[in-house]
Amino acid sequence: RIGVPPDAETSWLTRLWCAKEATAKFLGTGLEGRPRGFETVEVSSEGDLTVMHNESGRQVKVSISGFEGIVVAVATEPDLFVADGLPRYLEK
Repeated sequence: RIGVPPDAETSWLTRLWCAKEATAKFLGTGLEGRPRGFETVEVSSEGDLTVMHNESGRQVKVSISGFEGIVVAVATEPDLFVADGLPRYLEK
């Protein structure tokens, strides 16, 4: 169980799977047949996910959007986000 209402569970499972896929591609490893090697460690209030590659400890931010049954997951460095279609870094 993932701790969401039953009517939203399928949607969230799809989002989590897409986040793992996007993270694996971002890191250049692919899932390598081990989807459990990637763990969602944070969900922001905006719905963005932070996914960790367990073997390396590297964390990747994944923005998820969807429309009419299509889910798009975009993985970026944790301090990078997309605004107005352009990549931008968080100011520190």
